Amino acid sequence: MSFNTDFKNHVFISYSQLDNISVESDDGWVDLFHKGLHSFLGQYLGETPRIYRDRGLIGNNFHLTSSIKESAIFICILSPNYLQSRWCLGELQTFYLNAETDNATGKSRIFKVLKTPIKEQINLLPQLQQTLDYDFFEYDGISHRINSFNSSLGDTYKQKFFLKLADIAHDIAETIQQLTLTRNTPQYQQSQPPSKSIGLTPNQDAYQVSNQSTASHPLSAFLCHSSGDKKAVRALYHRLVADGIKPWLDEEDLLPGQRWQMEIPRAVRNSDVAIVCLSKSSIAKTGFVQNEMKFVLDAADAQPEGTIYLIPLRLEECDVPERLQPYQWVNMYEENGYNKLMRSLMARATRLSISS
Repeated sequence: MSFNTDFKNHVFISYSQLDNISVESDDGWVDLFHKGLHSFLGQYLGETPRIYRDRGLIGNNFHLTSSIKESAIFICILSPNYLQSRWCLGELQTFYLNAETDNATGKSRIFKVLKTPIKEQINLLPQLQQTLDYDFFEYDGISHRINSFNSSLGDTYKQKFFLKLADIAHDIAETIQQLTLTRNTPQYQQSQPPSKSIGLTPNQDAYQVSNQSTASHPLSAFLCHSSGDKKAVRALYHRLVADGIKPWLDEEDLLPGQRWQMEIPRAVRNSDVAIVCLSKSSIAKTGFVQNEMKFVLDAADAQPEGTIYLIPLRLEECDVPERLQPYQWVNMYEENGYNKLMRSLMARATRLSISS
């Protein structure tokens, strides 16, 4: 049976980007959840499920809000990071207001996935009361630890992860089926006004509803580097772009006729983060250390205490210049180097309320 609702998406997954950082592989916890849900839900629906998830720090309010409104089911992956994120709570508020105008099922369209035991905090949110809970963790009475269902903890927790996924996929499929049947009845269609309100005016979005403002631009990162490392830095540039970051690279962003002596300092000042790419050859170049790096260090000195702004990134094993040694560096050549870099970038984005 094909469940043809008037929704563009079967499911919208709302989550904190910080909960999708992996220290072992390219796939984070939310990536694995999404893939597993896609597989199980497809089996229960008998068709390819349409699941929407914001995969990067894109900051596109209009597109994101439209996707929320056009989804039959809203899954929020709850954690302390989620509850502290204006962005995530704005997504929840938008769906909640939209579902409140729908007489078919209302709150039953919200599914709570708990990565950690935070039910007391969740109960304070009216949007999440009387909604279904799915715990993806358990308490270990021997070690007195909370273990999240994750393949990294071994086959037992991997199996529990997929069993719980099968449960939520089954319940989502049943909810979509009921939603389809309800919406196809003459009584429901006659009860809807000609121009159905969905809870928000055309000029409102998820973030205005929650009375909190967020930036509408992706996280910007200046790539400070030596020309001799251009190949490695270019690869980093394209990888960051694919993950929703807006990096600044001279060969991509400097226009013909512009004076680089003016544009590079301006780009440094306008960037949310500066990544200083280091190699054996770059630290040996006087011009590289004294010019471009000086602009970055001056900008870093102007940042509030505790701000993640300057990130030294070693492209290979090399010494770190003395003026950069106070800053924790990341080794790009190590297996988890890029994931560690993304953790810092997302922490910075969260601090700026760009996304999380």
